[in-house]
Amino acid sequence: MLQRSFRFVPRIWRGSWSKLFTTEAKTRILQDDYYSRVIDDLNSKFALPYFDLKEFADNPEEAIKNIQYQSPLYRMHKEDSIGLPYFDLKHITTNHKEIQENVNMRKSGKVNVKEDIVNIYKRTVDIEKQQKKLKEEITRLYHQDKGSEEGVKLKGVKMFLSLIQHKLKANLFDNLMLLPNSSHPKAVKLENKDGNIIDVIGAKKDFDCHTPLDHVTIGTKLGIFREQRLHEFTGSRNYFLVGQGAELEQALVNYTLDKLKAKGFMCITVPNIIRAAAFDGSGLQYQHIDKMIYSIDKSEDSVGVDFRLAGTSEVGLCTYFANHAIHEKYLPKKVCCVSTCYRKETDSRNDPRGLFRVHQFTKVEMFAVSTEQQSEEILMSFVNIQKEILQDLNLHAHILEMPCYELGLPAQRKIDIEAWFPGRGSFGEVTSTSNCTDYQAKRLQILHSTSKHVYKYAHTINGTACAVTRLIMALLENGQQTNRTVQLPSCLHPYMANRDGLIRKERFQMQYIGVKQSKVNQKRPE
Repeated sequence: MLQRSFRFVPRIWRGSWSKLFTTEAKTRILQDDYYSRVIDDLNSKFALPYFDLKEFADNPEEAIKNIQYQSPLYRMHKEDSIGLPYFDLKHITTNHKEIQENVNMRKSGKVNVKEDIVNIYKRTVDIEKQQKKLKEEITRLYHQDKGSEEGVKLKGVKMFLSLIQHKLKANLFDNLMLLPNSSHPKAVKLENKDGNIIDVIGAKKDFDCHTPLDHVTIGTKLGIFREQRLHEFTGSRNYFLVGQGAELEQALVNYTLDKLKAKGFMCITVPNIIRAAAFDGSGLQYQHIDKMIYSIDKSEDSVGVDFRLAGTSEVGLCTYFANHAIHEKYLPKKVCCVSTCYRKETDSRNDPRGLFRVHQFTKVEMFAVSTEQQSEEILMSFVNIQKEILQDLNLHAHILEMPCYELGLPAQRKIDIEAWFPGRGSFGEVTSTSNCTDYQAKRLQILHSTSKHVYKYAHTINGTACAVTRLIMALLENGQQTNRTVQLPSCLHPYMANRDGLIRKERFQMQYIGVKQSKVNQKRPE
């Protein structure tokens, strides 16, 4: 039986917390023994250890409005801009041990599936049951006595439960967004990168006549590449491609696009400035967004919206298909995109010089939307296209099946190709292909439909067709000649102004007259 020590009974039964109680009444509520015990009880059953209800009890309605969501995609959902990301919580609850094992294998975060997801989910279910009982009791009391003090108190309890429910769901979905995709059996079998070569392209070129130079030395001597005298204007990890260097960049792009269009790809141009929610939905951990990609200052008409520079056109292509369904007659739908990619590279101290790891580069990306039955075949077709391109470019490379800890969040299976760089004396990644199954689709609402109007989540596949800067590196180092020229493969000759495929020293030169040298060499107009 509810105690009746609290004597204030408002006239309004229905409405917000602020309308239900005056400021004076709310103060008396929090001082009332009944509500004090209620808050302690709700804390112990539902709120703790995730948050303390006492901190928000003075105005639960306002606290609900001010809940902070870590996941940008979930924030976008709360704005009614996209549907709720789909998670099979019953499956997660039943199989939390296996899912935790997958999380651990992939080293994709510190999510404790049982504590951070299953237990919170169970609490939200219990709260919903409690809210339903309260609603029935409040309705019954209202019909008995519209001035019932008991009913008013129960409505306050229901508001507290609503606050707990909102905060727990925010916590739940923030944690759910950190779960990785399931892992392909071939990835699970690999404990590390050793022994995961599944195919080889070409062979190492013989440089008996001379020691091979790296691309920085080659490009600088030819006058087609410059990274010196640049830092003061652009910072580190930036570069100029000049003359035949810039021409080679365009040649690689055009050659790749011609190949992809001949294979049925549709070209798309995508935005490079995209909301953080799109990166979150594509599978980039929201906890790492600030470390990996650049933020854009908010304009006056987008206050509160987090915009970012895209590190790959995969994100833009995901957003092209987001909130849309494709009829099965169009599947698989293969698209390609040329874009400038922007990356911070703040976590890497490797490759401070040259083109291997830079803040900005051009890339041709392959992307496909398919049914569940088609996605594995599409993945392998992307790998075959990558192999064909590298064979055309006369490059030696290894095709690698990637282990679980290299998959990131979205990929179920990932195959990388590493080309041989003789100047570096090592292999380096030049392409990557991932089958993301329905991971991205369930977050960004990418569906496919049948002629019977049945809608299902699609599968998405992405792959690098041409990472231009790294292929320029490989071509310079593998094509270097003893006469200080570079021989390009025949597939690129039609795309270069010099049709014999030789890159020669650029004739254009400039004199450096800046302050980063002795004053004798610094020049100014007299």
